[in-house]
Amino acid sequence: VPADAALRLVLRLNRSERHMRGYWFAAPPAYVRDAMVYARLVTEHFPEVAQLLEKAGLAAEAYVSKWFVGLCLHVLPFRALFSFYEQFLTEGAIFLFKFSLSLVRHTSSALLACKHTDASGLFAILRLDPSLYPDDHTIHDEIVSTAGEWDLSEARIAELRAEEGAVLDAKMVRVREAEARLAAEDNSDDEIVFSDDEEEEDPEDRLRRLAANH
Repeated sequence: VPADAALRLVLRLNRSERHMRGYWFAAPPAYVRDAMVYARLVTEHFPEVAQLLEKAGLAAEAYVSKWFVGLCLHVLPFRALFSFYEQFLTEGAIFLFKFSLSLVRHTSSALLACKHTDASGLFAILRLDPSLYPDDHTIHDEIVSTAGEWDLSEARIAELRAEEGAVLDAKMVRVREAEARLAAEDNSDDEIVFSDDEEEEDPEDRLRRLAANH
């Protein structure tokens, strides 16, 4: 594929509401929102897996990027990628959710066999690490071929996106407010004039004071 054609395709996908609009921005809230939607779906369909991943401290956005942003380029062997891309281009983003649920279904036994302290082991399973699932393993084809069995409607995904988008927006407001408070305090501290005989505040004491105020 010529470079200019590949670039046009990438830009088209990143601008397409049906596919992955905003996923490839520097700070992609659309991707984070959809990772949260995926987490909701896992909680609904695989509650034990969801509890394990939460206990292990594995946030969905930390590993779903391999599937959603990277489009499984480093997850699936080429023979399975062709089918993955064909279904993704045909169905749009909803196929990414179907694929992710199919992957969790096919790896749930392996995931649940891990302890919550084995984060690296859980990550290896979720990214279909070649050391566990070499290219000639049948799991790749099975995940892709059975993804279409999931009954997910665009209306349901839109509903979850609206709910998780609101949660994300509220979280970002709190983060910006906290950052603004800290910046204001830093500016205020810079304006304080100390007398020659007043001792400078110990840095550790200042950190403890700021933490206590928040």
